[in-house]
Amino acid sequence: MPVRVRVANLSGNNPDGRRLMQVYPSAVVRTRGWQMNRSRLPHRLAAACALLAVIAVALTIALGFKIVDAISRGFDPAAVNQWVTQAVTVTLQQGAPEQKLEVIRVLADAGADAREFSPSLLQAALADDDPKVREAAVAALKKVDPDAAAQFGLE
Repeated sequence: MPVRVRVANLSGNNPDGRRLMQVYPSAVVRTRGWQMNRSRLPHRLAAACALLAVIAVALTIALGFKIVDAISRGFDPAAVNQWVTQAVTVTLQQGAPEQKLEVIRVLADAGADAREFSPSLLQAALADDDPKVREAAVAALKKVDPDAAAQFGLE
């Protein structure tokens, strides 16, 4: 609710020499000798946004340094190979049918280079619940390891 305050009248509009002005309780700003209230909320919001932007930039820079540090140390190819092998095997055993089909497609495209995944492909070809996965696994196994496919009678 506005508060009425008497302010000195410089133009002389009132007979008693004073002018009434509405003042809202909040921050006081001086303009032309008058006191006028304004909210501090926009300034506080701007300061909060600026602080969040500074924090985001700082986190991005820190993350960049972590990535550069990891790259400079180098990667252990054996550890990466082991991780990929485990990920493919677990996906073929427990993944959703769409995930299994995608992994099988990638293994089929790799051909003989994916020979180490023959046991997982064989298991998917023989024991998976989804017929699409079984068919794709048989086709991939024929490309990856034709001898294993023939040995188990998968045609």
